[in-house]
Amino acid sequence: RRILETLALALANIRQRRLQSQAHEREHEGRSFSESVHTVPSADIPVIVLDNFMDKSIAFTPVILDWAASVVEAGLAHCVITTSSISGYHEVQRAQPQSPASLMSLADASPIEAISLLQHQLAPPNLLQQTAPDSSSVESAESYAQRLDTASSDSIANAAQVLGGRLEDLQLFVQKVRAGESVDAALEDIVQRSITEVRKYAFANDSEVGQCEHTWSPEQFWFLLTELAQHNDVEYDRVRSSALFAGKDDALLGLAEAQLITMVYNNDRPSRIRAGRPVYAAAFTRILEDPGFASSMTVKMNKKFIALETAKIREAEDELSVLNVFRASVEAQSALTSSMAIVAASHGYKGRDKGRGLSPEAYVAQVAGTSGRCQGSELGHRPRES
Repeated sequence: RRILETLALALANIRQRRLQSQAHEREHEGRSFSESVHTVPSADIPVIVLDNFMDKSIAFTPVILDWAASVVEAGLAHCVITTSSISGYHEVQRAQPQSPASLMSLADASPIEAISLLQHQLAPPNLLQQTAPDSSSVESAESYAQRLDTASSDSIANAAQVLGGRLEDLQLFVQKVRAGESVDAALEDIVQRSITEVRKYAFANDSEVGQCEHTWSPEQFWFLLTELAQHNDVEYDRVRSSALFAGKDDALLGLAEAQLITMVYNNDRPSRIRAGRPVYAAAFTRILEDPGFASSMTVKMNKKFIALETAKIREAEDELSVLNVFRASVEAQSALTSSMAIVAASHGYKGRDKGRGLSPEAYVAQVAGTSGRCQGSELGHRPRES
């Protein structure tokens, strides 16, 4: 807190100096001294960058967010937060509820840019210029150039299409190729690692997941996997309103936190869902092509669907049984009313009782009470049998 307070004081001093500088400029230009300067141009306000913030959970994260919101509201600085956590935007909104925060999602490079990057990074002349002049280095560089010549441009384009524009995957691919692996072998190794990561984090138990909170079920992710294996992206609202997700965001937010999926925002709200990394799309397809695993997960997902529909049927049956009980009580009440009317007629309900203002129901109640008292007196005076 002391460090943040000191930084806020330094920002306030910078703002004060900027205001004094503007006042001197106005005085030099001959403007009226009565004009007071209270604002600093946006271009002259310092910029604070919180890089990779909230990627890891730390205890004083709320303190830093509250401090950043206070300096922004006071006009002391602009604040830029970079994070890979999907919940970071919601935390910033919570710390600064008075004014909305601008959200900017960084997308992957285009396929053309990915191909250009691979061709540039794998170009033999660059390696030949960087190697030492000894014979072993020259031989390794020449063998690298010959091996790269055997790889056609189609294979590099195929690798760029599978890896997408994610820079870390492209750099890993380049490192593997430079280390001596072929283009196809390097690509296959990255895809296999991605399959292992997906199975570990998406279908493992909570104890095996580690720091990622398992807010989703394997059936929910399998439903998403089958959709993303067939399409590049799916509609967020359609997935959210499906039977497995039941209109809740917890599972989708958890999958986004684990970087298994990526949410595409439109108008500051989730619009589309894509694979967490471009290479995950190929991993999803490979997992779906595994007949044993795909069959078992499809059976589990269908059982989950059956359980959900069975629960709906049971709820409807319970509601129907309540309605039947209510209907039976209404019919019993109607039968009781008819019986009371018959009893009233048998005890001589005539016009004279009607003339005294007695309704049939009141007359029946009176007769029932009289008959009950008579029966009680008869039982009370009945001689005891020896």
